[in-house]
Amino acid sequence: MRPRRSNRKLRPTQQHRRPSRLRNLVRGDGGCSQQWNEIIMTDHGTATCNEVPRAEAIARLNDQLRKTGMGGTIVITQNVLRISGFDAVTLAAALANYDEFDSDNDPHGERDFGDLTLFGHNLLFKIDYYDSRMEFGSDDPADAEATQRVLTVLLSSDW
Repeated sequence: MRPRRSNRKLRPTQQHRRPSRLRNLVRGDGGCSQQWNEIIMTDHGTATCNEVPRAEAIARLNDQLRKTGMGGTIVITQNVLRISGFDAVTLAAALANYDEFDSDNDPHGERDFGDLTLFGHNLLFKIDYYDSRMEFGSDDPADAEATQRVLTVLLSSDW
């Protein structure tokens, strides 16, 4: 069933908000009400709804954290901080440019783990999903509003 479109026109600043904030613009039979759907804004201020596989929705949220630092917290262990020549900008660039995901390090397609060599050391990063209070694991990592992401960078020898 095709989703209904809202007649509400958006101001330019509203067109770039996260999909979860635009959910009220599109209604349908389950359509865009699920967390892992994306809303595509047209040039005319209307919206359409595309279903995104759950793993891809999680991967996009993980990419956002890894590439921009937004959407979660980045933690660097003390052992990484103590590396001679450590530079946070170099680490941030390496994380943002990391694209070596394969079936060995990313079996579920969520892009939540990786390994890289920097500053003469083998480093790992992993992304964990917590509930909004940071007490337990998240019930739904695809739900950005209910999940707190933590990207941890550590030495592979600390694993």
